[in-house]
Amino acid sequence: MGERPKGMTLDRRDNGGDYNKANCRWTTCKKQMRNSRANVEITIKGVTRCASDWAQEYGIARVTVYARITRGWDPVAAVTKPE
Repeated sequence: MGERPKGMTLDRRDNGGDYNKANCRWTTCKKQMRNSRANVEITIKGVTRCASDWAQEYGIARVTVYARITRGWDPVAAVTKPE
């Protein structure tokens, strides 16, 4: 992979794959977190994003969105219903 660029971390493109050059890349911490199995993908009006991105767009704390989903809320409602 070469020398680590400043501010970057090593990330696997496919989380189920091996750590090898074909499956790894240098990326930012923020982008790496978006590639986590723990992320919840939500589709609203045909657009799919992780819950954190939707929370930011709708102005809701991401912890609120994840708490709602954990309590069984519909993911779209968890993002779109005001706090």
